[in-house]
Amino acid sequence: MDTPNKTRGAFSTTATSTTTSQASDEISKHTAIQNREDVQQKTSVEISKDKQRGGEEPRLPGPVENKQKAELEHLQAVLGRMTVQHSALQSKLEQAQKKEQNMLREFDKQRKNYHSENQKLLRHLNVMREESKQLRMSNTSLQETLDQIQERAFRSMDKGGWTVPEDGKIRDNFRILGGKIKKWAKSNAVQITGGKDLNHLTVDQKQEIIESLSGYCVPGNWDQIIQRLTPSVAKKVPYLFAHAMISRDIFGGMFENPFFTLEVFGEVDFPAASQLTNLYWAMIEINAAEAHIWRAQMLRILQAPSKVSKSDMNFGGQLEANLSRMGAQRSEQLLSGPVRYLLDTTSGDEHSVMKALADIYTFAGQLSLSVWTQRSVLGCPTLQPNICFFNGDETMSAHAMHRLDGEEDTRLDGQPVIAIIQPAVLAFGNDNAEHYEQHKVWAEAIVLIDERK
Repeated sequence: MDTPNKTRGAFSTTATSTTTSQASDEISKHTAIQNREDVQQKTSVEISKDKQRGGEEPRLPGPVENKQKAELEHLQAVLGRMTVQHSALQSKLEQAQKKEQNMLREFDKQRKNYHSENQKLLRHLNVMREESKQLRMSNTSLQETLDQIQERAFRSMDKGGWTVPEDGKIRDNFRILGGKIKKWAKSNAVQITGGKDLNHLTVDQKQEIIESLSGYCVPGNWDQIIQRLTPSVAKKVPYLFAHAMISRDIFGGMFENPFFTLEVFGEVDFPAASQLTNLYWAMIEINAAEAHIWRAQMLRILQAPSKVSKSDMNFGGQLEANLSRMGAQRSEQLLSGPVRYLLDTTSGDEHSVMKALADIYTFAGQLSLSVWTQRSVLGCPTLQPNICFFNGDETMSAHAMHRLDGEEDTRLDGQPVIAIIQPAVLAFGNDNAEHYEQHKVWAEAIVLIDERK
């Protein structure tokens, strides 16, 4: 019995030992695995730390690290000083650049000023050159004119003759005459202001005014003509028509008849003006040049009594004196005509008004006698049918009331002329009794224009 038990015990011990050995092996295996995992984990942690340190170099032992630290601090100090120096240099550079910019701006400003001044001087130089050129041309022209005057003067002296007035002087005299007529008409005509008009005039009186302007005004009745004027011009009709009436009497009566001034001699033993006029026109039919020479020479003799006999001296003196009487007669005749409807009679000084007008006639008589001593033939054209205005025409100009702005203002070109306020004065031929088909303008016509389109 014991043997089987022993045998079971032996088997039991063996089994137990075997079991224990197996458990020990399992534990050892597990421990080895655990240790391997720990090593891997630690390795991973170290690798992770190395990555976090950014791949930093492993720290060196103490003495080397201190040396590098000292060198690093030295380099940092040097870098700091260089940074300060760089900042200072940068500041100086900026200041230098700013100064350079200021200098460039100032230079550019001075350059522009010099350029502007240079252009100004060039323009002034060009103006001076042009003025010098004009002065040279003017001097040449004046010298030529002087030579011509001297030549005519010497020729006249040789012939015991006459020195012809210059065209410029004659034009000035006609401007003076026109100014005198305008001033008188403007001073004495009725002023249409403050509701005052010409409605007090009858239809017949208005028609008398229009008829007295025959050849100087378009055909029609008073209302038809006034309607063709702008309101501003229509308000000045008394002054304008009075001017036209005086002009018509002076230019149409005195300047177109070379012997008109001789009509003042009623009782003098001298051919009548009408007889001389008829003789003159008869001579023109035979030999125009010789007729003009004869007419001019006779009128020159009448104005130069010191060159003739004593009896002719008395005649010449009487001619000069009686021009004043002619002026008084003509002014009285005019003031008794239709012009009186246009005049302001409230001043009460009729004598002064008539005296001023008589002086105008006397001046016109002297001028007429003077210009007819030339061999040119005078003409004072009247208003032609359907005549139109063109700015720049040498024979006419618009009245100042139309307010044209120089010859470039063409707004009234092609418009009909309504009335002549003062006629043109044309001189045909020259003092050599030649070229009577040509003319020069001694005075341009002053006209009123229909502004209606």
